[in-house]
Amino acid sequence: MKVFKALILLLAFCSQVHAELCQNAFLEANPMETLSQSIRSNPAKFFSFLSSFTKVNPELSPLLKYQGWISGDSHPGQWSFVPNEGKFIYTMIDFDMAGKGPLLLDFMQYTLNIEAIIQQSPKSENKIRIKELLDAYLQGLRGGRPTPPEWASKILQKDDVSFLKKEQKYYRNKVTLENKLEVDQDFERLSDTSLTQEISFNLNSLGYFRNYDVVDVVQKKIERGGSAGQKRYWVLVREHSNASIIRIFELKEKQTGFLPEAQSSTEAMYSIFWGNSHPAYAELRLRNQDFEIRPKKVSLDEADIPYKLKKDSDWQYLKEKALYDLSLLGKAQSSQQGAAELATMIGNNYDQVAKLTKLFSQQYLSTLQK
Repeated sequence: MKVFKALILLLAFCSQVHAELCQNAFLEANPMETLSQSIRSNPAKFFSFLSSFTKVNPELSPLLKYQGWISGDSHPGQWSFVPNEGKFIYTMIDFDMAGKGPLLLDFMQYTLNIEAIIQQSPKSENKIRIKELLDAYLQGLRGGRPTPPEWASKILQKDDVSFLKKEQKYYRNKVTLENKLEVDQDFERLSDTSLTQEISFNLNSLGYFRNYDVVDVVQKKIERGGSAGQKRYWVLVREHSNASIIRIFELKEKQTGFLPEAQSSTEAMYSIFWGNSHPAYAELRLRNQDFEIRPKKVSLDEADIPYKLKKDSDWQYLKEKALYDLSLLGKAQSSQQGAAELATMIGNNYDQVAKLTKLFSQQYLSTLQK
C-alpha cells in the first residue's frame, strides 16, 4: 500500500511537471553534443524517463515522496566559487530550472551526468564509483560538514582583493584591444544596434547596474547555448567610478519552469545554498521576453569541468569535485523538511538505492544513444 501511494505521488508530481512528459520517454541526442551536454540541454526529459523507470521499478517510489526545493538541473558545472559578503563560498550558482520536487532527484541527476562523462572517457583505474557518490551525498544529508579538496581550500581562504585581481584577468582575456568582447565559434555580433541600446537602457533602470556603462553586447549562437533554444547575450560593462574595472554579465532568456512553484524558486534556493541573495542577479524584460541576469562565472581554480576525461589528473579532479559537490548538496538539503527521513530511508536501503541509481543512469544513457 505504501509503495502504491508513493507511486501515485510521483505520477501526480509528473503531471504537474507536464502531462506529455510523463507519456513520452523518447529522448533525442544532438550528434554534435556529448552525452552530458545532451542531458543538460534537455533537463525536462529527465522526468519523463524517471516516470517510466519508476513504473518498472516501484521500489524507488518511497524515496521520492520527500520533496522540497531542488535545482531540477543538477550537474558539476552548477558549482563554483563566488565572493559573498567579503569572503568566498563554494556553492551552487545556477537556479534556472529550480522548483519543488523530490529531494533525491538532484542527486540522481548529478550522478547521471557523472556516468555520462565516464561512458565517453577512456577507462581508468581511478574510477568514480556510485557508492562513493552516494556516501558523499548521505554524509551531507545527515548534516555532516565536508572537508574541501586542497584546491578548493586554497581558494576559500583568499580575500576579495585576490578575487578582484583574478576576476579582472579572467574578463580581460575575453576582451579585444578595441574593448570589444571576443567573438569565436560560439558567438556572433549583434547587427541590430537598437537592441544594444535597449539592453543598455533597461539595465540602467535596475539599481545595481546604475554604477556601470554598457560597452559591448554579443549574442551566443542558439545551437551553442547550454539550454536548447534559449537566447543568451553577454554584456561587457565598465564601472563609472573606476574605468579600469570591467565585468561581463549574461542575459539568459527565462525558460518556462516545468517544476511546481518554479517562478518563486530563485529566492528560496539562494537562501538554502548561499544564505542570502546577490544584487547582480535580477530579471529583465526585453522585447516582450523575460531574461535573467547573472555575472559571468569566473573560473578561480583554473580547471574547466572535464566533460571527457583524458588524463589521470582529470579523473582525480572530477572525482574530488563530485564528492565535494554532493556532500554540499546533501548539507544544503538537510535544512529542508523530510531530509532526515530521506537520509534514514537511504541508509536502510543503501545497496538498493545505489543499484537503482546506477540502473537508472545506464538505461537513460542507453536510450539517449539510440
